[in-house]
Amino acid sequence: MENVAIPDEYTLPPKALALLEAMADPANRHLNITKLCKVANISRDYYYELMAKPDFQAYRRAKQTEFLRDAVEKVLSATMDFALNEPKCHQDRKMILEMAGKYTPSIKQEVSGSMKHDINLAALSDKELNDLETLLSKAAEPPTGPSS
Repeated sequence: MENVAIPDEYTLPPKALALLEAMADPANRHLNITKLCKVANISRDYYYELMAKPDFQAYRRAKQTEFLRDAVEKVLSATMDFALNEPKCHQDRKMILEMAGKYTPSIKQEVSGSMKHDINLAALSDKELNDLETLLSKAAEPPTGPSS
């Protein structure tokens, strides 16, 4: 990360930069505060002092957003590479096409014997999709209880 000022003229002190770099390292994401401070070579008191500063918090959030934006691009790139080069990656292909608006999930439903209907699942909310998945799972289960 570089030493960049945010709009209100806050300049990140070098020790604060060391903390942000330690926080940004995926290898450190499970460290507790004491161990994170040790990696950044700062005291716990300084950590809490920084965390209490609104300017530092704004800077930290801006850098995290920037980092996540970069990470999302890398993940999408890796997913695209996998989808294009691996023969058995149907879910990745579907996801990419869906994100691009070129694919809409649908199911074919058989009603009254041979009659079939295309059902567009894109119009359903997340809750409705979860409810549908639950219902379909129950319908696929073998019947239980006494037979008549």
